[in-house]
Amino acid sequence: MEGLQHYARDVQGTAELFANCADLFVGMRRENRPQITFYGKPAHNPRDAIWFARPAEDGMLPLYRTYTTAYKSPKTKKGIKGAIQPRPMPEWIARMLDDLSERHGLPPLNHVVLHRYVDGADNIGWHHDKYMDFAPDSTVVSVSLGATRCFQARKGERVVSLSVADGDVVTLSHACNRKAKHRVRRTTEDVGVRYSITARTIDTHYDPENQVFRHRESPAPVSYA
Repeated sequence: MEGLQHYARDVQGTAELFANCADLFVGMRRENRPQITFYGKPAHNPRDAIWFARPAEDGMLPLYRTYTTAYKSPKTKKGIKGAIQPRPMPEWIARMLDDLSERHGLPPLNHVVLHRYVDGADNIGWHHDKYMDFAPDSTVVSVSLGATRCFQARKGERVVSLSVADGDVVTLSHACNRKAKHRVRRTTEDVGVRYSITARTIDTHYDPENQVFRHRESPAPVSYA
């Protein structure tokens, strides 16, 4: 599929990276996951997640909005107040992402969602990464640590299935993410814990304390209060 790349064993030192991820999720329990509405019924989110970001030079944070229709112009104020505020990005994640950007010719990756899939029941369904706040040249980069899982991308009737193992990297170009959906499929197989470090380049920034934001169509900060 055009714009979809799979790099096997592309990241080294995965045992240490896996341990670092595990430390971040200490104390998180499946039964305490936030509830979502699934086919009209309440259910627990089928994975754990932590958000990280690197601030811009002026200290403003990358803004990544994920509400259902976050695919349009970034100049809207919709979804800012409800956005998840990212934690400071750990240095070990930043180093890994900088290495990937340099080796694969990618723009700087400034936002990460770290997912934990505890077992085969944990999954993420068909979706596009919400791209409203993406830089136009952003690539979605997903680093897999731990158990091997099935990553799938779908465009129309065509489905591409990838077996992503420890240290593998999957990238989706901006165009591929817009045109194709992807997922990590649920499985009944006895699999262990998998972490995915999914990064992108965001060019909408905000200051939640002063309630201002800026975007590529208006570089000067404006209020969203």
